Amino acid sequence: MLSLTSSYFRNLILAYDGKKSAFAAGALPFVSREFVVKITEQDGREQEFKVRIKFAAKKDLHYLRLFMLGYQQDNPQETIQAL
Repeated sequence: MLSLTSSYFRNLILAYDGKKSAFAAGALPFVSREFVVKITEQDGREQEFKVRIKFAAKKDLHYLRLFMLGYQQDNPQETIQAL
């Protein structure tokens, strides 16, 4: 994954939520891209996965700021998850 990071993501680090979403603290240099990721298991077997990464949304931090300042009661859960 580190080689993908330097080659395709301009050294941005992706945070994967373990399900279907990944987050970056900056704009990706592409809108959509497919990668082949190879993982070697402990027993030496190699598995290959096709992974497609595409832009989905930009998180608005405005409501998080209002929540942190005490001006908003509702917890901006989607934004907090992205952090």
